[in-house]
Amino acid sequence: MEWNDFPASSRIWIYNSTESFNKEETDSMQTELESFCESWTSHNNQLFATAKIFHNQFIVILLDESRAGASGCSIDKSVAFIKNIEQKYAKSLFNRMNFSYLSKDQVISLNKDAFQAAFESGEISDDTLVFDHLVNTKNDFDLAWTKPLKDSWHKRFV
Repeated sequence: MEWNDFPASSRIWIYNSTESFNKEETDSMQTELESFCESWTSHNNQLFATAKIFHNQFIVILLDESRAGASGCSIDKSVAFIKNIEQKYAKSLFNRMNFSYLSKDQVISLNKDAFQAAFESGEISDDTLVFDHLVNTKNDFDLAWTKPLKDSWHKRFV
């Protein structure tokens, strides 16, 4: 299934790299992601999933749970797969204190302290678009993955 074929209620997981992937990494990862999604199961039931890399920096896995739901074990499989990707490509994908925002159509990622300093210096403002990786459905992703800093959970860190 293609990304746009998934229902709005589909569950989503977002992994934010602290740095961009180059074209070779993106192409290779995308192939591995597609292979994983095609073989991903829960209690011997095929899961209907897809994955996509956005902005050469974010790995997003999408799962249609209306067909078959993810179990704890199947979620563990996906986490193990992403940890393998992280290790293979030497990228940090599980740092939840890595904040990303858009600046002139470029993704900038900073740790919590640098993000706060960027706000204090005026490099970013309440209107800067940040990526909210806490969205958990395709609908939320489509409508609210990026939002102004003032409307996001990131605001409490500045």
